[in-house]
Amino acid sequence: MLFSNTKESSEYIEFKNDSILVRKPYISHFGFNLSKNKRIESKENIFKEYKFSLYNDTITIFKFDNGEDLKYKIHKNQYFENSDKKEIYVLRSDFEKYPYLAVKYKNEIYWLDLPKTSNGIITKNGRNNRKLKKIMKNKTADNTEIKVYKNYDAFAKFGYNYVFGIIELKDKK
Repeated sequence: MLFSNTKESSEYIEFKNDSILVRKPYISHFGFNLSKNKRIESKENIFKEYKFSLYNDTITIFKFDNGEDLKYKIHKNQYFENSDKKEIYVLRSDFEKYPYLAVKYKNEIYWLDLPKTSNGIITKNGRNNRKLKKIMKNKTADNTEIKVYKNYDAFAKFGYNYVFGIIELKDKK
């Protein structure tokens, strides 16, 4: 899955073999591109194949973005990143054990248990984080600074597990 500061996170990459990969958009079961809320008309426009090569810890994808060759550094066979473009491709399976969003307050991380969905329908409500709820009880916009990090910014500041996003809370002085 792609997380980027420069474009919508609306695609993923699938490796076909040791030299070909396919770039695909996120598509719901209803045939919609989730990021654009638009019906997909034909598969020819959405699935694009690219040649790639691996050398040491670098993957080069040829004629990838706007027709240019792009290099991504591979980290621990877990993700690959291009810091110049502020893009990171992560393994979706790594995030099945983590909730998607976290809150940081006074060097502690509190995970938010988001609702479970199936085809866009909530099937199970998320549980309240009681510790975070207790902390937030007396917080207001007057006494709290809130900074939201998402995509590559969240990854760069907080690490791989936080690529979906993190909310940083600080007490105003």
